[in-house]
Amino acid sequence: EEMILNLNLIPEYTSACYVQAMHWANDLFFALNKDELIIGISQHKKIEESKLIATLELYFLFLVLSFILGLILGSFYNVCIHRYLHARSILSPPSNCPKCKHYLSWWENIPLLSYIILRGRCRECKEPISFRYPLVEALSGIWALLLAIKFGPGKPFLVYLAFGGIL
Repeated sequence: EEMILNLNLIPEYTSACYVQAMHWANDLFFALNKDELIIGISQHKKIEESKLIATLELYFLFLVLSFILGLILGSFYNVCIHRYLHARSILSPPSNCPKCKHYLSWWENIPLLSYIILRGRCRECKEPISFRYPLVEALSGIWALLLAIKFGPGKPFLVYLAFGGIL
């Protein structure tokens, strides 16, 4: 019994995600044939379509959570960069505007989103926030997402994520 998924409309890099997700299902064997992904169902186990969909949903959730983790790590990297350059502790004081010293509330610390909501300016003094902050967060999020696509959940993902942060 075979099921054929036509991937003509899906970008090439996305098909690798599907292949990886199906590989994790451990119940499928598969082969790439040009633009089609042919999935053969194992003879000893019949996999229901709902189980395949659940696997793909878990894989997508893993990708989303990896991106969010990357954004959070990028925010932490920004703290480390800024405080290292100014010879300050990374533990205290809480995050603040470098210009007016206004302590940031929790919603002003949401990676990328706060920058967009605040339109790149401090809520108190209205001075511009350096573009370095969202740039580092975005690059870190993209790095984590690419690692998630390449390695999936596991030790290699975590090791490369850690070493990427060090760089």
